[in-house]
Amino acid sequence: MIDNSFVYVANFESNNVSKIKVSDNPVVATIDVGKSPLAIAITPDGKFAYVANSDATKVSKINVSDNSVTDITVGAGPIAIAITPDGKFAYAANLFSNNVSKINVSTNNVDATITVGTQPGAITITPDGKFAYVANEGTNTISKINVSDNSVTTITVGNRPFAIAITPNGKFAYVSNFGSNNVSKINVSDDSVVATIAVGTYPEGIAITPNGRFAYVANEGSNNVSKIKVSDDSVTTINVGTQPGAIAITPNGRFAYVLNGGSSNVSKIRISDDSVVDTIGVGTIPFAIEITPDGQFAYVANSGSNNVSKIQVSNDSVATITVGENPFAIGITPDGKFAYAVNSTSNNVSKIIVSEKPVVNINVGEGPSAIALTPDGQFAYVANSGSNNVSKIQVSDNSVVATIDVGRNPRGIGITPDGQFVYVANFCSNNVSKINVSDNSVTNITVGIHPRAIGITPDGQFVYVTNLCSNNVSKINVSDDSVTNITVGVAPIAIAITPITESEINNNMDE
Repeated sequence: MIDNSFVYVANFESNNVSKIKVSDNPVVATIDVGKSPLAIAITPDGKFAYVANSDATKVSKINVSDNSVTDITVGAGPIAIAITPDGKFAYAANLFSNNVSKINVSTNNVDATITVGTQPGAITITPDGKFAYVANEGTNTISKINVSDNSVTTITVGNRPFAIAITPNGKFAYVSNFGSNNVSKINVSDDSVVATIAVGTYPEGIAITPNGRFAYVANEGSNNVSKIKVSDDSVTTINVGTQPGAIAITPNGRFAYVLNGGSSNVSKIRISDDSVVDTIGVGTIPFAIEITPDGQFAYVANSGSNNVSKIQVSNDSVATITVGENPFAIGITPDGKFAYAVNSTSNNVSKIIVSEKPVVNINVGEGPSAIALTPDGQFAYVANSGSNNVSKIQVSDNSVVATIDVGRNPRGIGITPDGQFVYVANFCSNNVSKINVSDNSVTNITVGIHPRAIGITPDGQFVYVTNLCSNNVSKINVSDDSVTNITVGVAPIAIAITPITESEINNNMDE
């Protein structure tokens, strides 16, 4: 069976071939979950994805290997979810029942229902896995849950705490307070608020650099980002797009990506000098962002346009992936193989394959000018006009398995329908090289002057070669390599052969 997954392009000046993946829909599965899913978290071993369904009393547990779903009953309105670093527990914050469900990953049981403040809307877990921090928007508090015994410590912060981020060393928790335009810095060891840091208007998303030196806060109301220096709480303000909401930082700590929901773009901030080095157009109302573990791609869920923007970090190019309705959250497996988009209105999750680069460049000879693939799709043959040879590429691994010498300045190439022979038109040596696919042996057949193009009959019996400067076509009998020359017009340069015989054409006309 012919493989239609790739396109091969011969690049004359760069002496290589580009193998382009014909992109099938990268969404490999659409997985039904509960009503109005809003958040997702993936276990550290990459085996399970947990989805919080905000208009239900359940969390959907997706098996990554087979996309099967297990529903787990929790409190009312689960809106946020986080998983401990050891992968043993998932914590779901239940907005309407003012509690947190502690789910045992191995048994799917809710081991504890923990009362917290009013309207818990965000949750995060310390790097050592000892504590879960819950932002209670209705009571202006943080509930600090001890994972070992489920005890709760209440910490008063600013007005309407929105998001929480914890430094990589686990020493501080930063809370963005949407209603009071500041950030509360909590000392994890003693639960004290050691600083209240003024930022922009309506701070929402918060992220901390991998080295723990800076916290970035997206201020929706003032269209800027506050960069907080952890060591002294000083603030640098960086102007971005309209209504910035979510923020993510590359694993190498070089860039911060800020989603601007009002202007439907992403501001890319270079952390070393606080400059916005690019503004990247994405879909409508970008709402959530995640970056692959290798730092190659940023995935943006565009809630207003029902798609995901895949940004290549190296050059900020964007690919658009259609998903379900109103994607609100996104999660990426730790191995970087899959991205999950949570579609709030269509009540499902789109599983996106994070594939290899769509283009692979394969070095061949000098001046590649023509290319043909065997009917079984196993090999690609490239005529290299500058080095007088043919490169035989194995499709499965992109390796050049043979370099076959032919005549001078090969320009045209064709393969018989049975895949047994490759014919190469050698423009400057006035012959055709017949390559046996099985052993790469070559037979040279003399034709007209400056052979340019090759066509092979569907039954594989004859090869037709256009001879540019002798104004004829050479008809080669495949069985014995004999040649008949047929006079045509001046400077024949191209050729095409009907896919059916003349008698078949007449029969079709009669019908």
